Amino acid sequence: MSELQEEKVEAAAEALRQDSQSSRARSSSGGTTPEVAESSSVIPHPQVTDNPSVTIPSDWVPADSLNVLDLELLHNFSTSTCFTLSTNQSIKTVWRINVPKLGFKYHFVMHSLLALSALHLAYFDEEKRDFYISYARSHHGAGLSMANAVLPNLTLENCHAVYTFSALTYFFTLASPRRDTGFLMFVGEGATNWLSLLRGSLSVIREAPEELRSGVLGPLFQAGRQRAVARTTSEANVEFRPLTSVEAFLRTRNLGFRVLHIYLDAAMELRKTFNTVYAQKFEDLEAADVLIWIFHAPQEYLKLLQAGAPEALILLAYFAVLLKPLDTSWWMAGWPKHLLSRVYHLLDDECRLVIRWPMEEMGWVPGSSPTP
Repeated sequence: MSELQEEKVEAAAEALRQDSQSSRARSSSGGTTPEVAESSSVIPHPQVTDNPSVTIPSDWVPADSLNVLDLELLHNFSTSTCFTLSTNQSIKTVWRINVPKLGFKYHFVMHSLLALSALHLAYFDEEKRDFYISYARSHHGAGLSMANAVLPNLTLENCHAVYTFSALTYFFTLASPRRDTGFLMFVGEGATNWLSLLRGSLSVIREAPEELRSGVLGPLFQAGRQRAVARTTSEANVEFRPLTSVEAFLRTRNLGFRVLHIYLDAAMELRKTFNTVYAQKFEDLEAADVLIWIFHAPQEYLKLLQAGAPEALILLAYFAVLLKPLDTSWWMAGWPKHLLSRVYHLLDDECRLVIRWPMEEMGWVPGSSPTP
């Protein structure tokens, strides 16, 4: 740009600033136009148009600067991250278009969206990895506080936002750096709050009118309904031989009637998940096709898993096999073998024999280096 052009630009910018200041001064001194005088709650927007009928709220304050980092994260989500969360084209569109729009109304959704986008950038940018992870945690923490406040007041109006936040949160948890003691999103710090959010929003959605199911998250809900129906078919309930041997092993343990049936119920839901997953092409597999087991397993099972009960860990090792087809996704990378390794090192020799099938399916051998 030439020196003359720079002077012209600076002069124009200064004129705009002076015009803005003088307009606000006229407004505060009562010098409003007839059209605006009818309502003291609006003022003309000096930088957008000279038309006095175009007004904005009186509390409007021009931004001194943009949060360019958040804009970068929103751009990255809408042009890249959203395409990694599903294999279904309709659902990809929901993530790309509808979810950001939902975030403008429900800020806990926007915080969670930006947090996931930051982790996506961290995964591919080694130099700024720590910075993006720290920023992601900050956004996620803010969103979680807001969402927890909404949970006691779930309604048909806000349950889809809570559901979206829950979905973003499980992606965030999977994509976060793993700790050596990590057992996925349903065990450890924050697990109870996250599961409560998801279970609560799902309970409202199940009773929701058709208008909600065909709304902004329609494709997500329709896929969920198809998934639920698939689990009720006879094909989903057929015997799955590897799990049959696990069920037989559970019956040999001195567990007591109640605890035994908690494990058998969890195994039955896992069998349905295996049968429905194996009935489709792996390239069409959605994260929810696998993670649905977490929500159908008895809550008592999750408590036993959190306590480190060996029988619960054995079932988790089999569940890890279901994650293997998703291992190519950046947010799942390394989780299957990480889970199996953690389980193996917590079991005694007798129980380790029971998880031979998951080890063989994933080609994992004891002594393998832990996944990062």
